[in-house]
Amino acid sequence: MNKHTMIMLSVASAIGLSPFVGPTFAGDDLKTQKTIKPATLTYAATPNRTDAAAMIGHKVEDISGNNVGEIEGIHIGKDGKVADVVVGVGGFLGVGQRDVMVKWSSLRIIKDADAVDKIVLATTKDELKTMTAYKFERPDQRRTIFDAPM
Repeated sequence: MNKHTMIMLSVASAIGLSPFVGPTFAGDDLKTQKTIKPATLTYAATPNRTDAAAMIGHKVEDISGNNVGEIEGIHIGKDGKVADVVVGVGGFLGVGQRDVMVKWSSLRIIKDADAVDKIVLATTKDELKTMTAYKFERPDQRRTIFDAPM
């Protein structure tokens, strides 16, 4: 399964959509199995709703307006909602960067029309330096939406 399909399935799962028409079990014959269809999102981002996948790679500012890094991953909680966001901070052109996990509630998303214009983290650069580094369990989780904290 490719990366884009995994992201769409993760987002669909996070908002409560099921990409599966019905379960299939070992021993079922092919005539009785239901077709599995990929999930698609048919709505645009609105002031009350944001496409989480579009946030990955987006720059993040601190409360003073300084660029502090960019979103490296999004963690979906057990309730199916975005719980945490992994932000790559520090470094220059990816060298010396470290990841930190912050609560979704600490972000403010400022929109221009339907697109995410700016993401502001309710902290300072100095506070980010003191935060515990986050390590992805697997390299392929970077730049994705995932459902289990590592």
